Amino acid sequence: MQKHQLYQQHIQDGTLLLRQLVVAVEGWAVDQWVWWAEDLTWEAAQEEAQVWEYHAHWAMVAALEWQCMELLEQQLATQNCPGESVPMPHPLPNPPP
Repeated sequence: MQKHQLYQQHIQDGTLLLRQLVVAVEGWAVDQWVWWAEDLTWEAAQEEAQVWEYHAHWAMVAALEWQCMELLEQQLATQNCPGESVPMPHPLPNPPP
């Protein structure tokens, strides 16, 4: 082989290696983007789940408060004479948003 042919073969080999490197880097970049998108989706789902859990907790607290108030009203109604006014306790403040 002549020097020129060897040089061209060397250039072709180098070009092939560079193409493989570019393909590998592009694949890595796509994988990273997919991982990042999945991570954001997972974080958004976790945040939404926490919000739902928070609201479910306060809904349960409100329901329990309502049941306590009803039981208190029933208890006070059975202890007092009809027509007698009974001061009711102040309701609990609303939960934070």
